[in-house]
Amino acid sequence: MTQIHVFFQTSGTTVRNDPEAVKAGETIQWWFHSLRPEIKSVAIEFKETSAHYFPTPGGVMSRLDKDLNKANFIWGTAPDVGSGNARPDKYSILAFDAKGDPIKDACIDPTIITEHPRP
Repeated sequence: MTQIHVFFQTSGTTVRNDPEAVKAGETIQWWFHSLRPEIKSVAIEFKETSAHYFPTPGGVMSRLDKDLNKANFIWGTAPDVGSGNARPDKYSILAFDAKGDPIKDACIDPTIITEHPRP
């Protein structure tokens, strides 16, 4: 399982990824750590709508929101990248206040790389 830690610091946001690419079908956990009490919820949104990282009862989605009062993590599953090379997927980590307004200086746009499982 891949773990990605997101640190909302008093100034800016840092993302610490596992050093290796994720494998198709692998579970991914994004953990949120905050020194900013105004951050009440977060979202992860992939730029490509075909980047289906979040299985839900309603289908697989490319965005998932989380109320940090309920849990400080989001889990997902790396999608099948089809044939060919590894695929980089750009995504946004968004932070919101209690009213649901974005906290712009806490948002960041990292990349995750998914590759084929090794034999």
